[in-house]
Amino acid sequence: MKRVIIIVIVLVAALMTLYIYLRGARDRRLMHRGDEIVVKIEEFRSQKKRLPNSLRDFGIVDESELFYTKWDSVNYFLWYGTNLGESMTYYSDSKGWEEGDRVPK
Repeated sequence: MKRVIIIVIVLVAALMTLYIYLRGARDRRLMHRGDEIVVKIEEFRSQKKRLPNSLRDFGIVDESELFYTKWDSVNYFLWYGTNLGESMTYYSDSKGWEEGDRVPK
C-alpha cells in the first residue's frame, strides 16, 4: 500500500513538473512571436504615421494565438490567453509584457 501511494505521488509530481515546463515553453514561444509582431507594428507606425487597424494591415492573416487591439491613435496591446480568463499582454505604453488586463496609460 505504501508503495502504491509513493508511486502515485511521484507520478503526480512528474505530471505537474511537465505541465509547468510545457506552459513555460509556450509562454516563451508566444512572447518571442509577439515581440516579432511588435517590431512589425512599430515599423508600420514609422512608415504610415499611424497604427494598423489589424494585423492584416501588414500581412499577418493566419495568427490564431496572438491578438492585437488598437486602443487609440497612440496605444495598442497584443495578448494571448494563458489560462481560462487569464492573459499575458504586451502594452505599447510600457513596452513590456504584463500578466492580466489594465487600461493603457
